[in-house]
Amino acid sequence: MKFNFRKISTVMASVVMVCSTMGMAAAANFPNPFVVGGAADVAIVYGTGTGVNSLDLVQAGNI
Repeated sequence: MKFNFRKISTVMASVVMVCSTMGMAAAANFPNPFVVGGAADVAIVYGTGTGVNSLDLVQAGNI
């Protein structure tokens, strides 16, 4: 049996294109759960206590 690189590469390229199309379709409405009424619905979490750098609070405030 002869190794047919051309056919294998064509099939693999087709699989990659189909998978990328399905991935983009699945991610089309991605920001919707995190944006409510035009404002981001998120919580900024930073560490407190021993062993935590004080810059955590400063950088959380900058976000």
